[in-house]
Amino acid sequence: MKKILIYLFLAVPFFFTTYAFAHTPLCSCYDNGDGTITCEGGFSDGSSAAGISMTVKDKDGKAVTKGTMNEDSEFTFKKPEGDYTVCRTRSRCRGTRLRNYGIGIEEKKMKKLVMLLSLVAAFALSASAYAHFQTIYTPQSALSKTQKINIKLIFTHPWEAGHTMDIGKDQSGKIHPPIAFGVMHKGKKKDLLETLKAITFTSLSNKGRAYDVNMKLKGMGDHVFYFVPAPYYEGAEDIYIQQCTKAIYNIAGAPTDWDALVGDPLPTEIVPLDKPYSIWKGMSFRGVVTCGGKPVPDAEIEVTYMNHNIQGNKFVTKENMEIPQPELVPIGIKADSNGEFSFTCPKAGWWGFCALGAGGDLKYNGKELSQDAVIWVQVVDIK
Repeated sequence: MKKILIYLFLAVPFFFTTYAFAHTPLCSCYDNGDGTITCEGGFSDGSSAAGISMTVKDKDGKAVTKGTMNEDSEFTFKKPEGDYTVCRTRSRCRGTRLRNYGIGIEEKKMKKLVMLLSLVAAFALSASAYAHFQTIYTPQSALSKTQKINIKLIFTHPWEAGHTMDIGKDQSGKIHPPIAFGVMHKGKKKDLLETLKAITFTSLSNKGRAYDVNMKLKGMGDHVFYFVPAPYYEGAEDIYIQQCTKAIYNIAGAPTDWDALVGDPLPTEIVPLDKPYSIWKGMSFRGVVTCGGKPVPDAEIEVTYMNHNIQGNKFVTKENMEIPQPELVPIGIKADSNGEFSFTCPKAGWWGFCALGAGGDLKYNGKELSQDAVIWVQVVDIK
């Protein structure tokens, strides 16, 4: 069989981690003709892939072979029967775990194999190149007076208004209710869990379980909303994801709680260093990733943008901006040794920041649990 070159910039996420580094990952896989497959890895800046952990899974997602890239950045394994997937095993938490993505290889004629890889690549761009984000959404974060608002809690892919997940769905398909939802105002927390109403939210590709609440927001100052969903099982990665999320709304401009740590019930959270409701286009937003109230050094952070407005219980089709490099979203940044990060916001609208695995090395139902910290920030245009 001829050598099959598969380059990640053509959308195959073999080494894709859902966020982008400055060097582009590249991959080449081929059949040796002796019952083995070899995959070569590297990066566009010439960096070696030696030592990268690899996993081969059967069609049911069960690992059948594990290994690492050798000193030549090659991984050779015995060819399984039937369909299978080759994945880079990476970490979502400070260099020890990351989400898995792979290339499906079907043992058929060359023409069908190439077609399969092309289809997988196309699917990967639409489903995997963008990141999961839990939202706490209302149209405006800075309010001039007390008023009624609607808040929506959606677990989705905001940048492309893509696949929306059922919040709290486990491996068996059962949907578990949220763990915590509340608001902190002037240092006092109020439990709002019982006010949530289950809704069906429609993305541009599917429908999923979400929640919303109608309430009257009153009292000058900051209102820090927080949400802890039940862990969601991501079958493609064989892990659970739990995104502990915050959004801060203000009334009348009086600053009270925007830079305060919520603490319990949030096991991990991002604490703003800039008022998240007074960021103008071109300004930077800074924050500190924390776990148990302590900074998380060198946290890996995904940055996304709400590129489609929400109307009722669905995304609208129109984009707010054209993505200049779709293969490089979500945007990837890192916190420093003190857990601090900074991002300059180039466009008005809602920006989301997700610190991957900030909750530490955790398990849930016998699976890896990635407990992420998420915060949403509204950027205002300057006219």
